[in-house]
Amino acid sequence: MTTAATRARRRAELDLDRLALPGLAVAVLASGLLIYHLTRGSSFSPDDWIWIDTRRGNTVNAFLSPYNGHLSLVPIAIYRLMFAAFGIGSFAPYRVLLLVIASLSGIVLFEYARHRIGEFCALLVTTLLLFLGPGWNDIMQPFQIAWLIAVAAGVLALSLLDRRRTGTDIAACILILLSLSSTSVGVALAVGIAVDIALSRRRWRDAWVVAVPLALYAVWAVHYHPSEIHLSALTNAPINLVQTTAAGVAGLVGLSGVTPIDVTGVSLTFGVPLLAFAAAAVILRTASGWDYTRWLSLAGALVTFSMLTTVVRYFQSPFSSRYMYVTCVLVALMAVELGSGIAVSRRAQIALGALTVIVVVANIAVLRSGGSYFRQAGAQTDASLGAVELDRSTVTPTTPLTQLPLYPITVVTAGQYFAAAHALGSPAYTTDQLLRAGPAAQASADAQLTADGDVALAPATAAAAGSGVPAVVTAADGTVARSGACVTFTPAASSSSGAASTLTVRVPAGAVSIATQGAPATVATRRFAPTFAALGTVRAGGAALVKVRGDAAPEPWYIQLATVAKTRVCMAGTR
Repeated sequence: MTTAATRARRRAELDLDRLALPGLAVAVLASGLLIYHLTRGSSFSPDDWIWIDTRRGNTVNAFLSPYNGHLSLVPIAIYRLMFAAFGIGSFAPYRVLLLVIASLSGIVLFEYARHRIGEFCALLVTTLLLFLGPGWNDIMQPFQIAWLIAVAAGVLALSLLDRRRTGTDIAACILILLSLSSTSVGVALAVGIAVDIALSRRRWRDAWVVAVPLALYAVWAVHYHPSEIHLSALTNAPINLVQTTAAGVAGLVGLSGVTPIDVTGVSLTFGVPLLAFAAAAVILRTASGWDYTRWLSLAGALVTFSMLTTVVRYFQSPFSSRYMYVTCVLVALMAVELGSGIAVSRRAQIALGALTVIVVVANIAVLRSGGSYFRQAGAQTDASLGAVELDRSTVTPTTPLTQLPLYPITVVTAGQYFAAAHALGSPAYTTDQLLRAGPAAQASADAQLTADGDVALAPATAAAAGSGVPAVVTAADGTVARSGACVTFTPAASSSSGAASTLTVRVPAGAVSIATQGAPATVATRRFAPTFAALGTVRAGGAALVKVRGDAAPEPWYIQLATVAKTRVCMAGTR
């Protein structure tokens, strides 16, 4: 008996389920810290700016009008609270908000899985979803909290339905409405829940749990939502379902290889055979008398979601990260159902734990590429806003912020930005920050200033001279002769071969005139950026003015001329 007691004690000591809750805390904290670190320097997305501009009012439409076809009542309400509490001067609170919601979503998924496959295996599944590489957009961008909330609410509703009590049914009904009010993925989850109620309870009096929120959603849809369904795309639904499900399987095991540029990666290379293996496992489990009711419910949600993305968002890739997050979660939950009731040995659990660590490492590489994308986009955004701030007194309200990501698909004007900044603050770079920013951000600032009209190339009839002399910075492969308010640049003899010589001059607020002889001259400019951007061309034997408008920063513009013929540059006065 002593030996038996000792063995029982050792089994209890080695019970990996006892590590699940501490492990979950570590996984949640580690994923949160990693994502917060990887998104440092990120900023508000174009979608954020649309909400900042259009959803600050207190009208019903500000909350209920569809955004990209979605009922976004819940995330809009959350954003309104964030606006009131923190403004938009810093993006950090919104990143913290994302981490809180992502962490709660992970806890919900763990709670769902642990009753089916045990706590340790549930920890492994939850960890894979917390570090989900293919879902980088949803777990790294605060605007995507709508998708996280919708999915978590739907999964929690399924968990509560298992208890089959009136109180939990009411809570599940509210959660379905919460999901539907966050984004249209709630429709797919509601369909899956309806299938579950129909198959597991088989009585009409329980239909209200899902019928009430769907009826309310239908009322909203009739009043607000114009039809965006493209039935011609329906023929693509079967292949999209198979391919995205295969990609979801590959993504869960770290074999996606996706990046923000390549949304497919090697998902199909590995995903198709893995999907075939999964299908065989489903067939074998079904033959063994497995209760597949919940699996069918999740499959119904997956089919509905794939169909919706096909016929409504037909113009976007079905492998888009925001969609793959939902697909991967549903695939993971279907895998949980497939494994429910199977006893997993301790050795197998340890092997699965080691495999999970390998998968997380692989997915961290994907998350790093996503973080790099968000940091670059954030710097580009804040530099563009900083440029518009410099032009606040001169730029027209209708001038678009051309350097915001996704322009011209999403357009924000200077007037819209100034109104938002007056109400909520601004994350715009200061002049000092622009001077310390990276080359890409500085180039964005220069491009925005050019779009604002700070520097422009205009035709002129002759090279009119004013006061002062152009400040020559460099004369590459040529010589400079000064005369009054002008300099004459003569390319070296070797330039006759066709290689252009360059002259760089520094220009404060004002204008310089350019006159060419015998060959055209290309004109490029820079201010904060280390490299020049093309501005235009002065025709051979022609003249033009480069006009520079003053703003709130003292830094001058630099003008570079590239030519193979003698060119005269003069100060043309200030204004």
